[in-house]
Amino acid sequence: MSLRSEQPIYESSRARCERDLVHEVQLLTFDVSHQYVLLVASGPDQWRLPGFLSKEVSDSSIEGVCSAAKTVIGIEFPFLVLRHCYSEELSVETPNLSATKVRAILVAQCHEKSQEVPSGCSWVAITNDHRAGVVHVSHSEKEAEQAIRRELEQTVANVTPPRRVPWASVGWYQETLRKVREILDGHNVHVMGELVQIRASSRGAVLRIKTNESNYYLKCSASTSNDAGVTSIMSNVVPDLVAKPLFADVERRQMILVDHGDETSFCGLEDKACKQGVRDLARLHRASAKVLPDLLEAGLPCYSPLWMRENLNSLFQCKELLPMLETEERQKLSSIKVKLQDDLTELVDLEMPTCLIHNDTTSGNLTRKGADEGPGVRFFDFDSSFAGHPLFDVDWCNRDILEPYAQEMDIADIDGLLGLTGKVFFNLAPLVDAYRYLDMVREAEDGAPREDALHWLEDSVRFLLP
Repeated sequence: MSLRSEQPIYESSRARCERDLVHEVQLLTFDVSHQYVLLVASGPDQWRLPGFLSKEVSDSSIEGVCSAAKTVIGIEFPFLVLRHCYSEELSVETPNLSATKVRAILVAQCHEKSQEVPSGCSWVAITNDHRAGVVHVSHSEKEAEQAIRRELEQTVANVTPPRRVPWASVGWYQETLRKVREILDGHNVHVMGELVQIRASSRGAVLRIKTNESNYYLKCSASTSNDAGVTSIMSNVVPDLVAKPLFADVERRQMILVDHGDETSFCGLEDKACKQGVRDLARLHRASAKVLPDLLEAGLPCYSPLWMRENLNSLFQCKELLPMLETEERQKLSSIKVKLQDDLTELVDLEMPTCLIHNDTTSGNLTRKGADEGPGVRFFDFDSSFAGHPLFDVDWCNRDILEPYAQEMDIADIDGLLGLTGKVFFNLAPLVDAYRYLDMVREAEDGAPREDALHWLEDSVRFLLP
């Protein structure tokens, strides 16, 4: 049987995902009272989660998940995706291609308990009349089954685990919608309808706000970043490079932005426009160095070469990392430490200022300035940003593109700079990632968010190995 773009699945199967190169997304959906959960009967008193298989839609595409839930599963009632409770990444290698697919369980909440449910599904009480235990939901993976049970038990007990991000909690959406309407009304802008989830994960959330004027976006950051803080500060310092948010709550790490328009990246700019964008990046670096204390106070993490050099032992010996590595891998890490220290020392000796590193402009997060503004770009989405050496933002191993950057930064030795960019990109960028992901592990909620961060930490460290 040929596989459609999306197909419903009621019995989870890793083998099928690997064979057909598809994602598997299942929904643990609670009603508005959180006393019932939407399940599929698979036998007497036996239940599974509804879900779908898809070649295109993964767990990160919230709009795609909602669309597939409607068109494939048949869920017509509106619901919100709160969080992941289980996630597994599959790396599939075939003679012709290499692919990564995801198997995930998303926790969702509907706005009301609809009596119309998809064929084969039922609203099932989470506990029996005597509250003796939660309903049993089976899954092909034991860890996933345990994660489902943990979610059900926490719901019955009305428990919010430590370190859960606000947007993954019950009640956050309605309160946020009320606040958004209040804020926009103060600007004579009126919200039309519900907020639309674009992204929701342990790393951040983005919701689209349709208004009588245009689309706006609500952006929320996790504790390891602060897009609202960085955007607010930099839009005051270089307003031609960073657009000012309509509203920003730096303490809560939330802001409202007008639609940026068409997105581009350094890879998407033609030669002349790319060189101007590089000059703009240098200006952003120089301007941010002058307000670095303000950025750090707002929550921007700092991974300077000097700090990383002094903390290599702490990273390589941390309790979060060691259990994931074999003895040989630990020995390899120890052997490359001196090389990493030498590379970091080269960056320290270059004496460029520690500044804001955007860290995500290669494939997006730029917009072109309007025709009436002259050439150049604006920068947005600072969720992956940190304070560090400027060369961590310079991943173009191209002398012609690097030259205007060097001129803006008053560096005469372009060839020497080019040699260093290669070391940064291939040797030190994974090191920064390792430090970032270690911080995420330590801040993440137990369960899927922490497991995801541990996976990213492991991958970044393995990139360092010879």
